[in-house]
Amino acid sequence: MWPLTRLRTLRSNYGLRVGLRRELTLQSKRVFRRVGHRRLVRDLRALGVGVGDAIFVHVALSEIGYLPEGPETIISALKAAVGDTGTLVMPAYPTGGVTFEYVKDRPLFDVRTTPTAVGAVPETFRRQPGTVRSVHPTHSVCAWGRHAAWLVEGHQNSVVPFGPGTPFRKFVDLHGRELILGEHVHFSILRVIEDARSDYPLPVYCPEPLPLDVIDADGRRHTMLTKVHSPVIAPYRDPHLLVPPLRARGLVREGRVGYARSYLIECENLLPALSDLVDQGLFAFTITPGQYQEKHGVR
Repeated sequence: MWPLTRLRTLRSNYGLRVGLRRELTLQSKRVFRRVGHRRLVRDLRALGVGVGDAIFVHVALSEIGYLPEGPETIISALKAAVGDTGTLVMPAYPTGGVTFEYVKDRPLFDVRTTPTAVGAVPETFRRQPGTVRSVHPTHSVCAWGRHAAWLVEGHQNSVVPFGPGTPFRKFVDLHGRELILGEHVHFSILRVIEDARSDYPLPVYCPEPLPLDVIDADGRRHTMLTKVHSPVIAPYRDPHLLVPPLRARGLVREGRVGYARSYLIECENLLPALSDLVDQGLFAFTITPGQYQEKHGVR
């Protein structure tokens, strides 16, 4: 039986019925879906992650299984898989929702202290020794390893978060690999095509860039201009739509890491493949340019 204090906490936080269901799920994971460091490394190897790789990771922590040490378990396994010569990158966005709503109040981004809002794994990774972070008010990333400092450098100089000179575009040019752990997680690298093509046919940004204040690693405050993603098109975004056509081009490997359905996307030749898909009318959105214009009346 659970202690009375635990039952009171469950009832207070969730209601007793929902709280008991959540607790039973957690306890069953601890017994039947326990996943440790060695298994994770083995699964990552089987998926194709190797020593020296540069890996951009997106994680649905709950899909992996029960991790004895929580987020540290998967982070240590990822570092072990790529080794000291590898590079590990994760999103460190300060908002997990619609960017436009987040920037309305002109929040101050401090690269040293602003927490991530995209899950326990990226936030734990951000706080670990050796992790560095890019200066960007909406789409910051954290990195560790061989190419970390180079990847995060200069992000604040780009008006678009995924364009040339940003960590995302550098990562693609480095021929890294995007690792998606779990089916219910959004991933970012595919957005590079939206900033690479001036003729991208969907309006992913608001028309004018916004001035937003940031504080860098030396404590200096700057005002930078950045384009902000449109709240109108945000509900239509679904990067999973591009997995099948990329798989058909040999750019996607699939497997399981722990209990999570996982994908490894090769960034070598990714940009031309994404450009071909745009020419074919295939996008990471559930709406076409024609449908968007008909429904919202704007390009």
